[in-house]
Amino acid sequence: MNKKELTAFAKNILHSHKQLRSPQIMHPAREWFIGLLVAAGIFGVCAFVSVQAYLEHRHIDLTVYVDETSTATVYRESLVEAALDLFSSRSQRYDELQLGATPLRAEEEPEVETSVATSSTVATSTEEVSTTTAGQPTNQNPISI
Repeated sequence: MNKKELTAFAKNILHSHKQLRSPQIMHPAREWFIGLLVAAGIFGVCAFVSVQAYLEHRHIDLTVYVDETSTATVYRESLVEAALDLFSSRSQRYDELQLGATPLRAEEEPEVETSVATSSTVATSTEEVSTTTAGQPTNQNPISI
């Protein structure tokens, strides 16, 4: 192989992909025709399935008939009276609790002085600490359920 053959071979390889050799590879009209044909086919299949579903279900009646005798409600006067008595007693108890309850108020806490404590004012572990609630309001009527 000589230099002339190598350059011709290299030119053939390098310049071969600049353009399509066959202009028949791309056909826009053919591509559009195939796309529209596929779309029409899908539309036709959907229309066929819809018509079949309509024909199958067109005879179904959507009205529901209810038998009046099966839904008759039995009125038990004793149960109704017992329920009304229970609710009225609960209402009275609630009203009593509302009238007797003391409203809870948030008391202002006294300001605590921040100072460095000396060794004489520090409580030791042997001293007892008082935990009485003498100044706090208590509820006279606790709510019971």
